[in-house]
Formats: sequence, structure tokens, C-alpha cells
Amino acid sequence: MRFQCLICNEILELPADHTLSLRELQTIPPKEMVECLAHLSKEPLAPQEADFIWQSIVTTYAGVGNIPEKVLMILHYVTVAVKPEDYANMTLSNIEVIENFGLDYNLEQAQMSAIAERVREDFAGKEPEDYTYYDLVAMKQILCQFNRSEIERIHPSAYREAASTLGKLNNCGTEAMAGFATLAVQKSAFGPPNGWTLSTVDLLGKMTTASVLLTVSTSWNVCDKVDKECITRTVTKIAADAAKELRETPATRAEGLRLMREWIQQNCDVKNVRQDEEFLLRFLRQKKYSIPMAQQTLLKYIAVSPVRDSKGRRVIVYNMSHFNAAKYNCWDMCRAHFLVYESLLDDSMDQMCGFTHVGNGGGVTGAHITSWNPTDFARLLKHKEFHLMNIPATIKYIIDFATSKVTPKMAERLHIYTNLKQLHKNLDEACLPKEYGGHMLFKDMVRYTQQILKEKRQVLLDLDKMEILSTKGIVSSRRSNALKPDSVSVEGSFRKLEID
Repeated sequence: MRFQCLICNEILELPADHTLSLRELQTIPPKEMVECLAHLSKEPLAPQEADFIWQSIVTTYAGVGNIPEKVLMILHYVTVAVKPEDYANMTLSNIEVIENFGLDYNLEQAQMSAIAERVREDFAGKEPEDYTYYDLVAMKQILCQFNRSEIERIHPSAYREAASTLGKLNNCGTEAMAGFATLAVQKSAFGPPNGWTLSTVDLLGKMTTASVLLTVSTSWNVCDKVDKECITRTVTKIAADAAKELRETPATRAEGLRLMREWIQQNCDVKNVRQDEEFLLRFLRQKKYSIPMAQQTLLKYIAVSPVRDSKGRRVIVYNMSHFNAAKYNCWDMCRAHFLVYESLLDDSMDQMCGFTHVGNGGGVTGAHITSWNPTDFARLLKHKEFHLMNIPATIKYIIDFATSKVTPKMAERLHIYTNLKQLHKNLDEACLPKEYGGHMLFKDMVRYTQQILKEKRQVLLDLDKMEILSTKGIVSSRRSNALKPDSVSVEGSFRKLEID
């Protein structure tokens, strides 16, 4: 069979589920291959296909050393074809290029070692102690190639901010894992494990295994050394915290996930609903393992559709004047909010600790207020605190009126300040941008948010595939008595269930 020569525009118009074969790739001119690289490399590739694309790129630029950074940063799954010796001719000093090579492509050890060596030599003259949390989340898998002493030089506070990402790294060697564990117990990170909560354990992920913690030799306050007794006491405390805060035990968690999955699979009213653990735990934890209420919240959800404070809450900072109220409407604003919120909601710590909002009202006009939609805050988040500053007097009257219409519990969470000094009394400066008296530039926070959105891009796109085929199973507010918080459906609720 003879294939017609393909160009980039034609490739982009192919059905989403169409995978180009090697024969089809061979019909694409090298220039078109480069132009369409972002599309060709976004999904896993067979070794032969990845190698053909990589060799086409090398040929187009007459050598590895001539490939521009804008191409290297979008290699994605073509990265599997880059040979260890190829990295000797690259320069990995741009954080966005490093970000590409830090993703998990299941590369061979020799490839990862070559990448790590290049980063050590090229990365803007930075040493591990200079790495920011943005650097760490960009490097990801590359850090697994560092030895323990290199990891331990990372600043504990930078590790703390990046911990939710680093806790999910795959195939990290014992050297790197031990280094991360040493960082985790530092005072400016998470402190001794006997003080860790369930949120901390979920955040740290793979860094909390006993085999890793037992390799750490540091002061733990309660224990003079890390021993099995200390680990046991820590795990016991975590289990107690989970039972108290969320009614979550290993048994209720496993059973809750099982019942939710069975319900989704048997429910004819929904289609293409995510069944992964992170997604379902949003609803189970939000409703403290009341299965009927979690199911209702999930139905309504489908129908509608870097920095933490001292309490572990993610801090979301807004500069309201940057929203062009003349150009964009309420729905545009909501969609921007949804993208960020949805990207955060798979994080266990965010599900349990909630969010703190900091808003700068300088430059806000009446047009901004009329664009704001309170239903935005109906998303499945725990909005713990709202801190507003530089609010014009005329706008404050509107906010006061709106506050009078919400529940007293929510009203108590709103704080308005006239200056930064007042804000700093109630919120740790470390979680604020430098422009508001903190340590990190606002633009770096924006880059970190963009990084999160990039990681979650496919997950967000997959949400559009979920459908509710019928709303008959949703209990409306008029029928609220049909579903009490402590009720038990056929599937059951764990609110009153005690398991030995």
C-alpha cells in the first residue's frame, strides 16, 4: 500500500484516536515533522516510531547540538529515543527544557544518568542548595539520579513546597529516597514524624515508607534515633487523626472506593466517569464517607460541569485588576478558576486541608464585581480563608452586602485589610509573592501554576468525556429530607459504622 505524503495540517485534522504508523510517519517531510512535533509526541510511541521522529529532528537541524530549545522542550515521548551519548551535545540550562526531560517516560538507567549529568553541569550555575521549589517540580525524575548527599543539600523549605510532586516519583534509588527522607524531617520541612498527620503522609507519598525513614539518622525529639517503635507510634497517631478528621480507616477507604466504583459501573445515568482513587476520594472525604451523600455530590458535580500556609493549606493569590472585565465575561472567569481548581483537587492534602485565598483589589471596578459569580465557589473545595486587601470603598459596600447573604461560618472566614502589615499578622509571609512582602516573585508563582496545569492537561480534557445521561438520581434541595447526613443507602454509609 502506498501512503500519501502527510503535512502537519492534515495530521492535526486526523481523528483523535488515530495513531500514525511508522509507514505514515515516513511520508512526513522533516520540516513538517518538526512543525507538528507537539502533536506527534504527546502520546506514548513505539520505539521505532520515536526513533524515526528523533532522527528526523536531528537531520533537520544537522546535528543534536543545533536543535533549538523550543524543540527540546516539546520532545515529550520522543525522549525515549534520545541516546545517552546524544546528551553530550546538548545544553540543559533552560528550566523549560529540563522540565521535558524530568517527566516519567520510563527511560533506561543510562539515559537518566546522562540527563542528570548534563543538568549538574549546565543548569544556570545552580547547586542543589540553590534549587527553588519550581526547579524541583521541573526536574522530577532527574532528581532520582542524585546521590543522598546531593539531595540533602536542597533547602528543606523548597522540598516542602515540592513534596506533593516528589512523593510520586517512580523508580527512585535508595540513595535519593534516603536524602528526601532526611529533608522531610527537618524543622523547616515537616519535622519529626511523630508529629505528622494523615495529610502529611498523603503529601509525602513514597517518602514515608518505613524502609526509607529507617535510613535517616537525625533528631526526632521524641526518639533519639529512628527505630521501629518510633515508626509504629507515628503510624498509630496518623491512623487516629484520620479516624477523627475524616472517619477514614484503611477498611472504610477500601470499602468506600469499592462501593463507589460498583455504583458508577451499574449506574445507567452516567457515562465515562473517572474511577481512579484520587478522583473518588474527593467526594468520599468531602462527605466523610457517607456513601449516599458522596454519590449525590458526584452526580451534581457532573451535572454542573505552590505554596501553603502554616496549616498546610494551598494559598491561591489573585490580582483582580488583571482581569479585563470589558473583554471577558463571568463564564470566562469561571472557566479559568475551574481549570486551576480541578488541577489541584487530585492532591490529597488539598482535599483535606482546603484553600486560603488572597486577593488584591487594587484597580477593581464595578465591572469586575458584576463579572464575579458566587457559584464559582460551589466547587468541591474547602474554602478556609479569604484575605482581601486594597479594596476600594465603593466595592467594600458590595462585599459587605454579599457577606451578609452567606452563612455565618463563611462570613467569619473573610478578612479585609487596608495594608500589608495587617495581612502579615494573619498569614505567613513565606506563602505570599514578593510583591506582597513574601519571598517569591509573582511571575514565578504564575509559572508554577502553569506547570501544574500542563501536568493535568489530559486529565482536564478527559473530564469533558464524563456525561450524565439522566438527572433523575439527583436529590434536589426540595427533597433534601430524602437524604440525611447519617442515612444509610443500599450501598451503605460508614459514618456510624465501626470496624474492629
